[in-house]
Amino acid sequence: MPEIALFGGSFDPPHVGHLLAAAYVLATEPVDELWFVPVLQHPLDKPLVAPYEHRVALLERLAADLHRARVSRAEQESGEGRTVDLLEWLHRKHPDTRWALVLGTDLDGLADADAGMTIAVAGTSVFDPRAPVGQNVGALRAACGFHGST
Repeated sequence: MPEIALFGGSFDPPHVGHLLAAAYVLATEPVDELWFVPVLQHPLDKPLVAPYEHRVALLERLAADLHRARVSRAEQESGEGRTVDLLEWLHRKHPDTRWALVLGTDLDGLADADAGMTIAVAGTSVFDPRAPVGQNVGALRAACGFHGST
């Protein structure tokens, strides 16, 4: 069963930090591909400077530098803006794929009980490429009710 890492964000604009995080995930995690998933609208209503199509075009240029990376329009295609809803949509569309989430240390809001439990039920791996060496996202995984391995 292939495993795809989903790297979501506003990518307004995509920058070298995104490139390095994606390269790190591809080099260190047992995933087959990494998909950049730009948001249509910021989930917290933060204004976005660049239009969606421009951010997608910039991400496509960034992804071209990484083997096994591409840009996904999953949020646009599904109409789902919440991570949990997008994961459910992806699972229905690609039932033979295992999904992993690339999360930054700034996304502690994911650990809400409802969203966390849904993500855990979907069997999604969670990892943070920005965590200090030797530290993982065990606390986040426990808060989400996830007890499997990545």
